[in-house]
Amino acid sequence: MATTFKAGRVLQTSERSHVSRCNQSTTPDDWAPVAFAMTLDVEGDRVVLRLSGDADASVAVAIESALRHAVLYKSEVRDVDVVLGDVTYLDARVVGVLLGIGYELRKQQRALRMVSPSQSAARLFGILGLDRVLDIRDPDAA
Repeated sequence: MATTFKAGRVLQTSERSHVSRCNQSTTPDDWAPVAFAMTLDVEGDRVVLRLSGDADASVAVAIESALRHAVLYKSEVRDVDVVLGDVTYLDARVVGVLLGIGYELRKQQRALRMVSPSQSAARLFGILGLDRVLDIRDPDAA
């Protein structure tokens, strides 16, 4: 008799539940690609990265590449502002990229600021406890 694991306990084959297949599509009729935009500008002595839309895991590499090229591989010493006011979704992988860039900047005596985070971004920072360790600025401080 074969055994399977379900919810942390071993089940015998005779105890398995059967799942019927769904013959209907699960894709909604109004499906559309996720909207995301990123701009990178130099404003005085700062590099300003503006993110908008859904910053999910699929864009984390692009964000990291842009920031590394703009601030870590250039000879100019600049701090970084990440403007998150128009972000509707912020993935943990993107947060990890920002934390990694922030770490690299701190080693060079430079700063990373999160500017005017959207409600969803601010909530994620709070849940992760990052609101106590990141430099988060309101829109008027930018």
